[in-house]
Amino acid sequence: MKKFGLSLVLVAALVVMAGAAWAQDSQPSAKATAIINKLYAIPMTDVDSPDWVTVHSQKIKTSNAKDLFMDVALQCGIYTRTKSELKVGGDSFSATGQIEVRVLVDTGMAEPGIVVYDKRVQTLNTELYTALMTSAGLPISNIGYVELILETLQAHAFNFVMVDVGPGVHTITVQARVISTASGNATAMAAVGMGSTAIESVRMIKDEEILYVP
Repeated sequence: MKKFGLSLVLVAALVVMAGAAWAQDSQPSAKATAIINKLYAIPMTDVDSPDWVTVHSQKIKTSNAKDLFMDVALQCGIYTRTKSELKVGGDSFSATGQIEVRVLVDTGMAEPGIVVYDKRVQTLNTELYTALMTSAGLPISNIGYVELILETLQAHAFNFVMVDVGPGVHTITVQARVISTASGNATAMAAVGMGSTAIESVRMIKDEEILYVP
């Protein structure tokens, strides 16, 4: 009875291993693949500990050691608002929005690492001269405010490279994060919209040096 139970355990283990091997083999070897998304909003995160959000994820199987080229194109939107009062002594506020992107191949980061896709620094300075007087001869302390709002949406692309990728099924993960800061009466927000990732398996020149150090 013990031998029969042990045999069942061995058979079950072999079935699980065979299933995993079949799942890997079922992924066809390919020289290229792509993925496209329609819309993806990235929440604002704390500047001290911004979180990475996965935008694209795709698998590709290489039959032997290859190099991977990944072209990542994304729509990047940034919204900034600064509001400053017109008062004696002046006022100054600023807002910064930044979108960063990285590509992971399995657990390793592709070159050149973290790339800034879009960034805006908006600063609004106002000053009211103390010599400005009212009709009654008294200094003007506050006569209103100036508010500046900018909202843009642009498409940006960058090429990432991972060299010497071994044979097998590899997972390519595109991640983005938003870093925003604001001082005073100001607001900064950013988001990633439609985008695409094209992945190509190639064989570069042997011992090719892709990192340029000026």
